[in-house]
Amino acid sequence: MRTLIFSLLLLISFRSVSQTFQTNGNWNTAGNWSPSAVPSGTGTNVTLNADPSLNSGSNNIIGNITAGNNVQITVNGNGKLTLGSSALFGVGTKKSITFSNNGTLRVNNGSPKGVLEIWGDLIVNNNLDMQITGTLIVHGNIVMNNNAQIQVSGGGNVTVGGNVSGGNNAQIQVSGSGSTFNVSGSISLGNGGQLQTSGGGVITASSCSCSGCSAQCGVLPVTLISFTVRTTSDKVILNWATGSELNFDYFSIERSEDGFSFNELAQVKGHGTSNERHDYLYEDSFPYTGKSYYRITTVDFDGYTETFNILAVNYSGEKLVRVFPNPVVDGKLTVELTFTPTEELIFILTDLNGVEKGSYKMKERQATFQIDLSSGTYLAKISTFGISKVLRVIVR
Repeated sequence: MRTLIFSLLLLISFRSVSQTFQTNGNWNTAGNWSPSAVPSGTGTNVTLNADPSLNSGSNNIIGNITAGNNVQITVNGNGKLTLGSSALFGVGTKKSITFSNNGTLRVNNGSPKGVLEIWGDLIVNNNLDMQITGTLIVHGNIVMNNNAQIQVSGGGNVTVGGNVSGGNNAQIQVSGSGSTFNVSGSISLGNGGQLQTSGGGVITASSCSCSGCSAQCGVLPVTLISFTVRTTSDKVILNWATGSELNFDYFSIERSEDGFSFNELAQVKGHGTSNERHDYLYEDSFPYTGKSYYRITTVDFDGYTETFNILAVNYSGEKLVRVFPNPVVDGKLTVELTFTPTEELIFILTDLNGVEKGSYKMKERQATFQIDLSSGTYLAKISTFGISKVLRVIVR
């Protein structure tokens, strides 16, 4: 019986909701939808049978989109539409947009620019017209059938984490200073496919293949062959490999607790310019307990950066505590945990005889305290459910 109840709860928790946009107009007008409500959440999949506009100030998060024939989607300046999330994408769950025939996608400029972010793929049937003067981010792939056209202008930016493939006569046009079309993987277009740049527009990819590609396709500083993350009993290990590096400085290793906000852990030096394979390793010896997310960002010598896909791991090793700087030189001591406390912790400093010299409270993974102690050696004690640690602290 318990197994049956648990299975039913799982089915309920993963159930998708479907809504249909049926009247041209504002995305955030409930009456334009059936059922009559503005869709919300990554579990809500939508079908578009009319033309929606996301206006200034909108910020909507949903699941998959299926756009019918002749549908136009518009994201205006200071509007944002997000499909899926980094957390879902990190565990292999994509949320994608699929256009039927003769569709149009506009992401417009503004202050700030309009943004369409897809944690999955952008899939196109025939004759899609994409006009980007804002920001389009596709963390997966762009897959275009025949006669699709992408136009990036007016300082617009398109970033693709995977590959771009197109059928016959597919075209990518980038014009104007500050307009970019950056692909982490490859661009491959069918017969009659063309890349066109003008007025300072830039197209970059790891490689390009089409009848009109060679003069317009720049090579990215780094071609990434693989990137994996795994756990051991006491650490998280990142492995990655490059096939080529051009004018390349270093990798920034970044970690996140929620898949959204990332902090740099370390920098790993690159090999400058090389056409040989290079394998890299980084070990996180102070990993978060539970689920966490990792990514690597490349930085070349002239400041160009590119961030690769996010990977998630679940670490079940020992909960750890560390203090720094140690020795303390300016009266400030930071305490960091590999876990999020479920209750307020008490951090106590004593001398070597056990006499208490200070007591401090902390509720987060990390806290910095002002300590006023004379030079010497002290003990830092932290006790809470499931962990008890004593660390030596030196004050100078």
